[in-house]
Amino acid sequence: MPCVTNFYNEGGGGGADTRVDWMLETDVFTAPTFAYPSTEVNVNSSGTIAPIILSGSEPFTAWAVSSGTLPAEFSFDTATGVITYTTTAATGTGTFFVTASNPAGTSAAYQVDWEIRASQGIHEFTNTLNPYPFLRLSTSNTVNTDYYIKTTFHGRTTSTGNGTLIADATKPIYVKDNGDGTWNYLLFPTGYSYWVVFIGSSTDPSTLTDGLATDINTSLTYDLVSPIAEDVVFDGISYPSDRSDVHWSTGFQYLHFGNDASLDNVLTKAGNHSFGFTLVDPWPKDGMGRGLFSREGRNWMAVAIGHSATYSEMILGNGASKTYVSTETSTLPANGFPAGAVVRVTVSGTALNFYVDGTLYYSYSMSSHWDSTSANSLDLHFSNPVNRDVHNTSYSYDNTGWQGQIERLWIANGTVVLGGDDDGVTYPTGSTHAWHLDEEDGDVFYPAIGSVIAYGRKLTV
Repeated sequence: MPCVTNFYNEGGGGGADTRVDWMLETDVFTAPTFAYPSTEVNVNSSGTIAPIILSGSEPFTAWAVSSGTLPAEFSFDTATGVITYTTTAATGTGTFFVTASNPAGTSAAYQVDWEIRASQGIHEFTNTLNPYPFLRLSTSNTVNTDYYIKTTFHGRTTSTGNGTLIADATKPIYVKDNGDGTWNYLLFPTGYSYWVVFIGSSTDPSTLTDGLATDINTSLTYDLVSPIAEDVVFDGISYPSDRSDVHWSTGFQYLHFGNDASLDNVLTKAGNHSFGFTLVDPWPKDGMGRGLFSREGRNWMAVAIGHSATYSEMILGNGASKTYVSTETSTLPANGFPAGAVVRVTVSGTALNFYVDGTLYYSYSMSSHWDSTSANSLDLHFSNPVNRDVHNTSYSYDNTGWQGQIERLWIANGTVVLGGDDDGVTYPTGSTHAWHLDEEDGDVFYPAIGSVIAYGRKLTV
């Protein structure tokens, strides 16, 4: 039976970040298990898609397309499992299967569902098409460097003791392949007050459907994870949010602005500046460390709003070092920040300040954690923090890309905007660059102020 953990993204997963160490170490020699991030690629694009090693003793060898056919636009490296693609204007879909080997054996066949399609505008590049695609857990019986991937089947078990699955579109299921013919499942049991992770199920995720997963129950080792009372809801789907156990990552899409001279000193400590945007989707208290602007490879910042103030902070760094501030200057709203809220960040000297709707929530001196003019030669990005990482033992440093649609993104280079937030019609006084971000398709975002065009990009290996 093929193993279909099926990291199916609908444009939201993206390629893996070269700065993230996905390789999981093990002291037990076990057969390979792996997954591919999204094999949905855009027309008229090129890049690579590398497998994510989930478990098993490395190195993996004899990578092979075991059945199915690669599209003409794809090539496959049998030494590494890396897929390289160069697409034209033609679209298409299909399926093929991949295996890998090591001395302990050959992996199950991983099903790769590929699609070549047109870019989907701001929804794609703010990672909203497949929200909350994967996570790691830190509970008593889990390994906090293991990644759990969202399955296409959504459902819940009928109880903790029975374990029979029933479909429920509002309850996602996350799975981790153990590489020994068993899987771990994070899901919601009906009638229970917690999400639960079950360890060592024999149910193959490729068979998930009503009634087939009868062994996902308390006969297995299990941990309580996150109270359902703390769930966040996105597009009608509930997700666990207790950041003491659940550490989210989002897709790998981002906005690329380049390093035009008009952007000099933005996201550096070399000069005063401000930037901001308006939320189209709410920013819930899910604990996800959302990445904002960054200078490629160096300066970056992210903000995590957790289920309580204890699990909330502003995180920043310069590629070599990072830090966080968890003391809020104002109490965070009980339900996070709603759609329509206006985010503003100011840099005044070395003071980095984070506001929403005019209220200051975080303030920190980034003098030793951001570079000065040396960062001006680096490309400016949004949603690509340099140290994006949910592979930490300290939740305070969890950070990833941005998730949630935004609009009316602006930069005021040389100005500390202390009031007069964007009112939806007029950008703040002093704005030198702005983008409406209202493009619903494609990957080009044209300026409303200034001449810098933003391009949607996807991180690849």
